[in-house]
Amino acid sequence: MKNIILILIVFCGFSILQSLDFVPNEMIIKTKLPQKILRGKFQNNELNAIFRALNIKEIQPVLKKKKNKYFLIKTSKKINWKIVKKIKSKTIEYIQPNYLNSFYAYPNDAFYVN
Repeated sequence: MKNIILILIVFCGFSILQSLDFVPNEMIIKTKLPQKILRGKFQNNELNAIFRALNIKEIQPVLKKKKNKYFLIKTSKKINWKIVKKIKSKTIEYIQPNYLNSFYAYPNDAFYVN
């Protein structure tokens, strides 16, 4: 019984470690209210002030819709996540790395294209 539990713990730990990969120099933010981007900057001055120190290279919406709350931010420098986690703002709901996801199984569907 102990061996089975140990195998499950190792397997789960390995699965969790694989899912922690993320794109370097990229983060995803969710704002509390929809924001607009104009000439590579937020129209909200508070957001621009927060991200000025991170050397932003590009800001783009994650979803293609008018009222967007999700944004991909690309930086020219390595992101210091200890500093980013300390950011407190009334405008930002959360900030996270741009995690990489991969499929472990593919659907058994004749119309699915790899």
